[in-house]
Amino acid sequence: MEWENAWNEHIKKWTPPEKQSNFMTAQEGNKRKGPIMGSLISGDLREIVDHPYLFLGCQYETDDDIDYDGKRYSEFNSKWTTWTDRQILEAYADDGGDFVYGDKLGYINHRQYSHWPCSVLRATEDGKYTVRIHQSPLESTRTETTIWEENKVPRILTNYRRESIRYFVKPTSQDHTLPGAFRHHVGVPVGIFPEHWKNLK
Repeated sequence: MEWENAWNEHIKKWTPPEKQSNFMTAQEGNKRKGPIMGSLISGDLREIVDHPYLFLGCQYETDDDIDYDGKRYSEFNSKWTTWTDRQILEAYADDGGDFVYGDKLGYINHRQYSHWPCSVLRATEDGKYTVRIHQSPLESTRTETTIWEENKVPRILTNYRRESIRYFVKPTSQDHTLPGAFRHHVGVPVGIFPEHWKNLK
């Protein structure tokens, strides 16, 4: 009864949040077969886009010789953003054309831990992308902290396919975390449990 009263009071006062211009849900984005939305492409190898409520995930699988023991990423470099595009790509980029789903079902049948946060840096005329992979926040043997994350240098993939990129909602932007969301404990009525269930002796 207490929860129901709180809910009825909530819906009397609640108003929907103001709709943002160009609003698109992650579900809508993933159903679209067109290019990645322009507001998520930085256009610069040195910059990444921080979208208000979406982030991108890219198909990625670590390689010990690159991500954990590779010489390319073994040194801290705070000045890489001052380099030319060519220098950055020569030092920190690989061809990403092979990072694809294992079968025709695509995301439906994707492997666990196979998506890492990423940023789209550039789009090419042939529908491919240059992306920057970010350290996965998931804890597993397949997502351990990489050498490029430790040394704060970029992991860049060129020739990356559109179908290997997915839209996701930021954890802090999901519906239940938004201001004004209904929150109330669910109480248990007195007398609902038999007395012999409460006997701890």
